[in-house]
Amino acid sequence: MKMNVYITTKDLDIQGFAVFQVSENHYNFDSVPQNSCNEVIIEDAVEYMDDIPKFLNSCCSLVRKGGVIRIFGMDLRSVCLSYVSSQMNTQTFNQVVTQDKRGAISLHELNQIIKSLGMDIQKSSLNENAMYEVVAIRK
Repeated sequence: MKMNVYITTKDLDIQGFAVFQVSENHYNFDSVPQNSCNEVIIEDAVEYMDDIPKFLNSCCSLVRKGGVIRIFGMDLRSVCLSYVSSQMNTQTFNQVVTQDKRGAISLHELNQIIKSLGMDIQKSSLNENAMYEVVAIRK
């Protein structure tokens, strides 16, 4: 069985995807067979986990060989640099950084974890708002 999975903290319904709403350190993908997904999208979820590598390992294990994982989130290093260089005000900084998040990760660290999980990174980018996108394929 091949499927698509969307993992987020938001309450969403996305056509063509099984949506898993996660919260602070709470996630369960037991209903999805390992190595069965054509595509796994993670949006607004990584920063809500204390053990980010463990969470990403669980997500990557869902991806079949040749399947794709897409990860969207906030790059803490870029946000902090924007704040200290006065490109971002204190109110915006606090809204972006806190929001009940459990952890923070830089794009560089995220890429290292994804590579260590046997994924081949196809795209790793950062937009002007310090939000990252990582696209990787399972080898």
